[in-house]
Amino acid sequence: MTAFEHVDLGLPVFVAGEPDDVAAGGTHPHSQGLSALIDHLAGLGHARFLHVAGPPTHSSARNRRLAYEASMRRLGLHPTGIVDGDWTAASGYAAGRDLPVETGVTAVVAANDQMALGVMRALHERGLRVPDDVSVTGMDDIPESAYFWPPLTTVRLDFASEGEDALRQMLSRIDGIDRPPVPVQPAELVLRASTAPRT
Repeated sequence: MTAFEHVDLGLPVFVAGEPDDVAAGGTHPHSQGLSALIDHLAGLGHARFLHVAGPPTHSSARNRRLAYEASMRRLGLHPTGIVDGDWTAASGYAAGRDLPVETGVTAVVAANDQMALGVMRALHERGLRVPDDVSVTGMDDIPESAYFWPPLTTVRLDFASEGEDALRQMLSRIDGIDRPPVPVQPAELVLRASTAPRT
């Protein structure tokens, strides 16, 4: 948001974004959704994880990374590293290509579905099977994630309500009328074929 502080655009600008969870204790639905993914993978017997994070300049990426690290500590799991991506499938592909299999990692938690797609392509090219050798998860539940191969385990987020709430905040500032926030649905874990019990 600071990028807009000293820019004169010639008209009023309202910028809505995901608040940082550092002070909020991980209560944002996106953070809670990533924690649910970790719990799911741990329940399948996975203990060695790799996180493909979004760019650290984005609050949503920072929140998901914090939720990942907090879940590792809470469950006593063993992170094998964090790789910074840029939300694209290409950056996920690079992370999957360089995935340190010698560490025994069996679960990859990507911060969004596009990066998870890239990870799965790279693992396939390396001769690693998803989910038999490595389980892979994403975030956001983009429409295409159900059609990845294998279909992607991910987290469905209520982006429509978040957008509506941002619009209401903007209108409230324009006309000076206090509007109640739009309720946002909790994150929903969507289980598909890209995760399986650790073998």
